[in-house]
Amino acid sequence: SNQFQSDIYLKQDDKSAPANSVMGLLMLESSQGKYVTVTVEGGDSPEALKAIENLINNKFDEQE
Repeated sequence: SNQFQSDIYLKQDDKSAPANSVMGLLMLESSQGKYVTVTVEGGDSPEALKAIENLINNKFDEQE
């Protein structure tokens, strides 16, 4: 998320974390199959959201 000026947050249940905080993301305790809400606010939010969509659709470029 550092390549964008927008603020990017992920939320799962009652927990929320900025996307550029590894510790915050770990504290979400998310795992495969869980639903996460992505919020993007800022001038380049359409581009940031599209990049996140691509990352998810490409399964984070990981092998299964």
